[in-house]
Amino acid sequence: MKGQDVILGLLFEEPLSGYDIKQHFEKHFPDMFVASFGTIYPTLNRMEKEGYIKKEIIPQDGKPNKHLYHITAQGKEAFFTYLNGPVEPKVVKYDFMMRLVFSHHVSSEQILTWLTHEASQLKADLLKFQALAKDDSLSSGRKLALKIGTAIHESGLAAVEECIAEVTEKGCHHESSPHRAGCCSQLIADADSLRAIHHC
Repeated sequence: MKGQDVILGLLFEEPLSGYDIKQHFEKHFPDMFVASFGTIYPTLNRMEKEGYIKKEIIPQDGKPNKHLYHITAQGKEAFFTYLNGPVEPKVVKYDFMMRLVFSHHVSSEQILTWLTHEASQLKADLLKFQALAKDDSLSSGRKLALKIGTAIHESGLAAVEECIAEVTEKGCHHESSPHRAGCCSQLIADADSLRAIHHC
């Protein structure tokens, strides 16, 4: 999956500005795809040159012109080629989990710092998901993705909180457990189920 595929899917539903597209990434795909303005606008420029989208310039009084992007027939064809193609393997780049792999080299205090931060991130994501679930305009497909994403984050949070309790009680570092406590090993084993982050 490329940034182009996601953008085509969004524009298939409605014309959007670059800012609108960025808002969709942040609101609806926080754990499926990370995209910044630095990647979105170059991607839009390339897609326009290749004929997948066309740009409408809307004058605005006292403000810069608004650029609204529309999908073309060629863009729709490219989108369905992606949608009907084989599902790609997950591409996981998860710094928290990689640090846990080597956590036997650091103190339990450092591990607790990582675990506490991860728990906070998961809770924040769940709050976003709960807010999204109240949106009656969500498509059936987005509701399915939201349901699965919520379940994954809830199980991930439960595992992290279990690790926090275990590390607090008896430690989870090289001085007390050369091979790491069971909770940390389980988290590492389940890494690809917690968060798959894809880049443009």
